[in-house]
Amino acid sequence: MGTRRANAFGLHDMLGNVWEWCADVYAPYAASDVPAVDPRGPAAGTTRVLRGGSWFSLPPALPWTRAQELPGHRSSCFGFRPACKANMFGT
Repeated sequence: MGTRRANAFGLHDMLGNVWEWCADVYAPYAASDVPAVDPRGPAAGTTRVLRGGSWFSLPPALPWTRAQELPGHRSSCFGFRPACKANMFGT
């Protein structure tokens, strides 16, 4: 729909469609922690990280918004983003 400013790749409205499943195990941030770029969770745990927010979340949807859920849980509010190296297809 293009209702928001495009990101660095020229894509619009990439946040707020579905919560994005991440491979990281969830752990709360300590009060003194400043999240790093691509922060890593603990090595083991029960729940996984969800990021961003969905069409059903209260605004605003932000990339640093986090939630947790058991890996087997399914919802129309959850999804994932396939990714590959930028040059994988010769572009």
